[in-house]
Amino acid sequence: MNTLQNILTEYETAGNVESFLAHELSLTPEFLQEQLWSLSPEEQNKLLQSLEKLEADLKNYIAQMDIAKDEVKSQLSNHTKSLSACLKYGGAQDLRATSAEHDE
Repeated sequence: MNTLQNILTEYETAGNVESFLAHELSLTPEFLQEQLWSLSPEEQNKLLQSLEKLEADLKNYIAQMDIAKDEVKSQLSNHTKSLSACLKYGGAQDLRATSAEHDE
């Protein structure tokens, strides 16, 4: 087995994309060609199937991360609006937020 096969086998066993990403492997065309050429035709087909599954899983993972990022952006925006409203109200009431209170 070559490097890519080992990593893909581990990824398929773990069943999540993060196990693959943890290897920080760069899938350049040259690297993929080198890995494929070192295999028999049957092993090449298996590796290509694994790569296709990985590609689909990575697209799904990226979509999930985009959703999570948008949720965090929304929460930060809501927090900022709330903080701004509280400071305006405090200013209208002649109250001032101290830096210690603001940091909480």
